[in-house]
Amino acid sequence: MEGQSRILRENEAVYLPIGTDHKLENPGKIDLELIEVRTGPYLGEDDVVRLEKADALLFG
Repeated sequence: MEGQSRILRENEAVYLPIGTDHKLENPGKIDLELIEVRTGPYLGEDDVVRLEKADALLFG
C-alpha cells in the first residue's frame, strides 16, 4: 500500500480505500487463499486498473 509493507497471517485482513495502489505477494511456502470483498454501488471488473505492465517496466 503506497510505500508500506505488511505481513498478514491467517484470518487477518486489510482495508484498501478506493484508488489505493497496492501489490500482493506470497513469500511463504504455503499457497495463499485470498478472499476479496468489494463494497459500493458498482462492483464490475472494468473499474480495476492493473499495474502489472507498469511494474514490469520499472522492475524488469
